[in-house]
Formats: sequence, C-alpha cells, structure tokens
Amino acid sequence: MSSFRRGLYLVVALLVVSSSLFAQGFQVGGVNGQVTDDTGGVLPGVSVTATSVDRGLVRTEVTDSQGRFRFASLPIGTYRIEGALSGFQNGKRDNVKVEADKSTTVDFKLALAGAAEAITVSADAPVVDPTNATTITHVAKDEFEKAPVGRSYQALVGLSPGITSGNAGNPTSSGALSSSNQFLFDGVDTTDPTTGTFGSNLNFEAIQEVNVMTNAISAEYGRASGAVINVITKSGTNDFEGSLKMIGINDKWNDQNKTKNQITGLSFARTKIDHNNIRYAATLGGPIWKDHLWFFGAYDTYKPFSSAATTTVTNENYSSKRVEKFQNYRVNWQATPSHGLWAKFSDDPITGIAAIYTEPTDLNTLTKQGQGGDTRVLQYSGVFGSNFAVDAMYGKSVSKITVDPWQVGPFDNGAAVYNLTNGKYYNGNYFGVGNNTNRPRKQFVVAGTYFAQLAGQSHELKAGVDAQNVKSGSYYSYGNNRLYLVENYNAANGSFTPFQRLDFDDPGPQASEGDINSLYLRDKFNIGHRWYFEVGGRYEKQDGHNDVGQKVVSASTFAPRLSVNYDLFANGRTLVTGSYGRYYDFIIQSFTDNYANNASRANYNLYEWDGTKYVFQQHVITAGGASLTPAALGVDPNKMDEYTFGLQHQLGRSAGVMVRYVHRKWSDPLEDNFSFDAAGNILTSYLNYGGANRKYHAIQTQFDKRFGDHWALLANYTYSKTEGNYFTNFASRLLDFPNNTCRVGDPTVGTAGTGSTANFGFLPCTQVMESIEGRATFDNPHFANLLGTYGLKIGPANVTFGVGGRYRSGNVYSKGITATVLSASGAATGQTYTYFYEGQGSNRLPSVWSLDNSAEVTFGVFHGMEVGLKGEVFNVTNRQGQISTTTTSWTNRCLANSASCTAAQITSTNTTRANFGKATARTHYQDPRSYRVTALFRF
Repeated sequence: MSSFRRGLYLVVALLVVSSSLFAQGFQVGGVNGQVTDDTGGVLPGVSVTATSVDRGLVRTEVTDSQGRFRFASLPIGTYRIEGALSGFQNGKRDNVKVEADKSTTVDFKLALAGAAEAITVSADAPVVDPTNATTITHVAKDEFEKAPVGRSYQALVGLSPGITSGNAGNPTSSGALSSSNQFLFDGVDTTDPTTGTFGSNLNFEAIQEVNVMTNAISAEYGRASGAVINVITKSGTNDFEGSLKMIGINDKWNDQNKTKNQITGLSFARTKIDHNNIRYAATLGGPIWKDHLWFFGAYDTYKPFSSAATTTVTNENYSSKRVEKFQNYRVNWQATPSHGLWAKFSDDPITGIAAIYTEPTDLNTLTKQGQGGDTRVLQYSGVFGSNFAVDAMYGKSVSKITVDPWQVGPFDNGAAVYNLTNGKYYNGNYFGVGNNTNRPRKQFVVAGTYFAQLAGQSHELKAGVDAQNVKSGSYYSYGNNRLYLVENYNAANGSFTPFQRLDFDDPGPQASEGDINSLYLRDKFNIGHRWYFEVGGRYEKQDGHNDVGQKVVSASTFAPRLSVNYDLFANGRTLVTGSYGRYYDFIIQSFTDNYANNASRANYNLYEWDGTKYVFQQHVITAGGASLTPAALGVDPNKMDEYTFGLQHQLGRSAGVMVRYVHRKWSDPLEDNFSFDAAGNILTSYLNYGGANRKYHAIQTQFDKRFGDHWALLANYTYSKTEGNYFTNFASRLLDFPNNTCRVGDPTVGTAGTGSTANFGFLPCTQVMESIEGRATFDNPHFANLLGTYGLKIGPANVTFGVGGRYRSGNVYSKGITATVLSASGAATGQTYTYFYEGQGSNRLPSVWSLDNSAEVTFGVFHGMEVGLKGEVFNVTNRQGQISTTTTSWTNRCLANSASCTAAQITSTNTTRANFGKATARTHYQDPRSYRVTALFRF
C-alpha cells in the first residue's frame, strides 16, 4: 500500500472520529469579541447573531461568563453582527469583514433599555490582528479591479514587501529562491511539482482576493521557505451579478522604443502594427436557491497579435501567436447554518508562446510552447457546537507543458551550439524539445479547531493532516539529440571553430512519483490583555520513486514555529511582534527525475575534433540510475531559520502601518557532488552540504488602507541584502569535480599555461566553484511598491482614479569567463562552468522606476446596471532604463600577457571588456509607455 493511500485512509479516519482538526488554505475566517454594559462590566448570556449580507447565512452564539463570543469557520464575506439581552437595547455592527485565515474582533456595548436610542455602528476593517504575527499582504477586488495592474494574480503578488521580481511570474520572496514559493488556489496546492514554480494561470475576472504571506508564517503552512500565495476566487450571492468586458490594446497606440544596441548602435525602434487585440471576459453569478445554493462562472478568451521582439545577436524579429482560454466555474451550498459545501473547476490553456530559456541569440534558440492544466476542488466546512469546527478538502491540480522548436536551425537539423568564447547558445534551444509533459498533484486535507479555556486563558488548538501525491512526466531532448561545444561562433554565417560534440542518448518519455504526508499542531493563546502567543510545529514525510519504481527519496522533517505579539496599550491597535520559525522547502520532483533509469539530456557519446573530423572518445554517463551513488534516501530538503521583530499600528478604522526587521539564514541545503570514475563517466551523489549558505537581512515597511470612504492605498518599501553562495533552484555547483583541474581562457587566472596552452590559466576546480560567493542574482537592496484608487461622483458619473508604481535597485551582473573541467590526463571533458573574477553580483545596473495611471468612468443605466470605460497608462513617464544584460564575459588575458598575444587576441580582449554589461536586446530595457482601454458593463 502506498504512503499516499495510507495517508488517505488516515484522513478518512480522522473525519469520522475527530472534530479537533483544522487546516490551511480554507476560505473561512472567524469573528470574536466581548459584550459589555455602559460601565464596562461583562455581559454573559447575550444572544449574538452573525448574518451574511451576501448570502443570508445566519448563525447564533451566546456569550460566556466573561461576555465573550466566537464564530468559527464563517465563509469569507461581509456580515452584520447583532447582540440582544433582555433589559438592554440591541447592539449592532454593520460591514464586518471576514477574511481567510484571519479572526476579526468585534467588541460592543449594550445600553440599558430606555436609556438612549439604539445606535448602529459601522465596524472597523482592522489591518492589525493581535492574534496573528504573520506578514500578510491582502489585496481584494475592491482595491485592484479599478487600479492600473497587470491582469494576473502574479502581478498582485508583486505588491508585497520582500517580494522581488522573478522569472515569468515566479518571484523571489525575502531571499528565498523562485522555486521556494507555494501557490494555492482556493486552498488547493497548484505549485508545479517538478520545478516548484507556479503551475497554473487563472481567469483574472474570477479573483476575489489574493493573500500573500511572506514572514512569520504559521505551522499551518509548509513545503516553502518563500511566499505562501493564496488566491481566492469569487462565489455567487443572493443577487444576480455579472459583467461583460472588452479589453483592448494596440501597439500603434504605444510609444516607440528609444533605446539602442549598446554594442552595434542599432536602434531598437520596432515596426508598430495597427491591430486591435481584444480580450473578451464575462462573469455571471447568483442564487440557484436563495440563502442556500449559489453559482458563479467566468470565461475569458484572448488571441493577441503581438508586436515583434528581437533576438540579441542576429536582430531578427519574432512574436508570440498566443491563444488563451480561461474558465472558472463554482457552486456553493450552505446545507445548514453550520455546514457548507462547495466545488470548483478551472482551466487555463495557452498555446503559441515564444518561450526563452536562455538568451535568444537567434530565432533557433526559441521554443514554441503550450501550457495549461486544470484545477478541481471539493471542500466542506462545518461547526459542531460552540467549540469545534471541521474542514475537509479534496483537490487536484494538473500542470501541462508542450515544447517544440520555434524553427529548426540550419546546422545539423537544429542541434544546439554552445559558444565557449562568450557562453551563449546558437542554432538550437538550450532547454530542449519534447511533448506531453504532465504534472498532476492530488491533495486530501482534513483539519479543524477546538476552542478551550485552560488555566483561565483562551486557547485555539488546531491540527491538520495533508496527504499529497505528485507525478512528474517529461520527455526532453536537444535538437537532433546533439550539442556542439565550439569557439568563435559567427551568427551571420554559422561558421565556428570546432571543439567537441556530444551525442545524447534518447531516453523517451519518463515519469516519477512522490508522496507527501504532513501533520501540524499549533496553539494560539493569550496571557492577560497584552500578550498573544502562537506555538506550533509541522512534521512532513516525503517519498519519491523514479521511473522504474525505485524509492530514491525518503525525507522526514520537523519545523517548529513561535510568535509573540505584545499589545502596548491593551487596545489591540499597537503591537510589538517577534517570531522564530524553521522552514523546509519541498524537494522538487525533478530531483527524483535525476534518478531515472536513463535521464533526459544526460548521457552521451563524446567526440573530439582532431583538426579534420570528430573522433569518438567515450560514452559518458552524467545522470540516471547507473551514475548515482549512493541513493539520496537520507538527505533533507533545504532548510531556513527565520527571526523577525517589528511594530504594527492601526490607523483609524481601516488603515495600518508595519515596520519589521527580518533575518533569514539557509543552511545545509541539498547539494550534488560530481566526480569522474576511471572510465570518464560522471558519478553523482547527494548530501546536505554545510559549506553552502545564503543570508537575508531586511527592514520591511508597509502602509495599508483598505477600500472605504472612496479610497484605498497600499504602499511598501523594503531595504534588504541577500548574499551567500547558493542561489540556484536545485543543487548548486559548489561540490562539482573537487579533485579536478579547470582551464580558463585567461593566463592571469591561477597558474599560467606554457607552450600551446600559453593563453590559458589553470586552477583547482574548487576555486572555480567557490568564485560564486557574493550577492544573489535577485539581490535588490531598495524595492518599493504603490497601488491606490480614489473614487468620486461627478454629476451622473462615478469616476475612479488609480495609481501604481514601483522602484527598485538595478539588477546585479558579474565578470565571468568560461572554465572547462579537465580529466586526470588533462583532456577537456565537455563540462563547462563560469569563473567569476570578483564573485557573483560584483556589478549593478542603475536603479529603475515606473509610474502607472488609470481612470474609470461609469454611468448607472437601469436597476443597478452600469456601463463605462476604463483607460490605463503604464510607464506614464516613458522611462526606458536598462534592466538586464547578457554581455557578462570578461578577460584579462591579453593585458598582462600581451607580449605572447597576437593582434587579434589583443583586439578580442579589448572588445570583450568594452562590451561588458552592455544591453543588446529590447528586453534589456524597460518597456515603453503603453495603453489599455476597457469597455465594461456590470450588473
């Protein structure tokens, strides 16, 4: 019986015998408070009612001997809270917001009957929660739907403090890697099991809110040392509501690129095409059975005609031919006031993407990619009495990717060519090509909460079980299953100086499988009226089996968590916070894929160029079952320890400020160790390496004003530093070939060569590997975000203005040169690395910033219906600063040793140094000012 199946049986058993469990990611929150009289005396026996404004749900509790009440597992939304007691006037609080993973405190007084007229008070929308120390950035549709933002949940994630830009929507959070985040859709883990990156897109019109947790994250969440991102989708209500939108862009409206290739001087001005790209989006929701059963649906289709981008060396134009179809359907059923059930299906197919996995030197290095998948979820929430709540969920998410060549390169049927001179690929794609990559993740969760009074204090005891099964199916290969290592590649005519050829074995399709079983326990309690504690721990067991069923991963971890809030003035508005937590990443399934019986793009026949032809040398095994020794059954996932200390303060009814110091340290990460056997094959072993490390220090600040009184504003600033020697998503190079010598094309590096090797330097490969020590590639010391809206009524029109902006330090880049690993006999092995002259991150581009604006005007037409227009301008000031570079080659070769250099070599050295850090493609600059227009109809 598999561990996944055993975990499923355990889940079912817990559902039957226990009501003491609660879990992460559910779309429920809580309301608690205390009822007093005019003198401040507590009032037991008050009947308190919570009524959902949106769906008519009514639930009633009675205050205890201390006048306290609590509503657990309330579906998120807006509520009216009322209190009634004989001899007293009723009390009422309107517009009480219930948010996911949050408890909202609502205290009120009851006046004696006849003393005064009863008053209804609009409740606060608290940003500060005394019971929660987690850094959470909450962005709801009221804040973002009328603001200038990209139409993706990833764009909203980037608004959080500590988040820096990532690749294709995969951010780095507080020093963590882009594969260290967890992506939840309505509580379902949609993280790509193979890569650890985001696994699905989502219909933007279906998003209700996005919650991003970045620091001091509770034991309820695991498998990530980065951000935990919970995207919550819309549900139907008792009112029929919907929308129709036409969102249009046209490259002719946008500003021209005013930048140039800094090496050739060639203008990046593009041919703008006058073509309207229209996205059609529709939503509809409402009651099937009022107060009990509701539906919601969203559909989005888009076939953009993209403006051209250019390759970095050949300056050829290319553009994606994407087709997108996003749909999201949901049904909610409130069976009784205490028990609810809902189900959802969504999918996100996209085809025709021009994907770039390395620098697009020519069109042949591009891939034509399709991606997508679907997510399904069935969730139950229920309360039993006043002290128990239970939630359960089944979810399945599937990520699918297809990869094909954009076009086949002219040389050797599109084989990839790697130029050792500048470290770039040509003629074929570096990532490889394949089809039908399938990555499903199944998830069963049962969880709940128990509220208790222990030693006179309130305790919220929680536990949860999460059982998952993941699979990774793949089939990748280089074009023609071949890679050439060459020198002096000429992109104009395809000529080069031959060096080596690697003919790869074709393994065909393969698949691996893994199981994850998790258990967490945690307790929230307070001591007196000032101290609030959360103590918890999380146990996880992960197994992995390769493509022939062999167990190759078996890891068990325990992660303790502790947080403390001190209420300075005992009013819940000013908190001093502190936390400690240990976090472990998920061992991504591509690690298990490395143990495939014959891994993709791994084993090859090595050929050397003898001056006239390629001569076979040997068959080299670099990965797969035969090369891995020993098995990795004893290794642990990457580990991080975090300490935080901060201050939070509530401003008014719906705003708050936060300042927090964060210290994080990654240690003993999962590392590979490469070495050669006597036959020249590459042997790989895995271990947790104490010499690998990464540190993150930051001061994070944020101002958050929830939407109300016609305006909302989110602004944050982070000052940080990320440094160390471990910056890759899976296994760095630190332990590669420790017993070998490496050759670099610079005699000033290491020991200078002689004779025919006079223009080379030689040094132990350990020094090449260690030269990475420095700043992370994603280190941006200064990072700021801004998003706000302000609405007003002008005559018959409702007008909303929006603003967005960002500022960040420039990206880092490094002086490097190619280093080749040599065999014991001094022959090249086909293994190449980069030697960094001054460590990684030694240079930095200038800081960049941009500002966005929007304006929406709507008019009421009939019974709650409205029509309108929204205009958005991105990069209003048309800044086009440099944001990246791929010209990072450096050499001292013919400066210190120019007497032994030819004129051509001296020229090459001077050219390489002069071109260092230059921008050579449009993508190396900020996009110019652009425009988007939306015609809309809402009801």
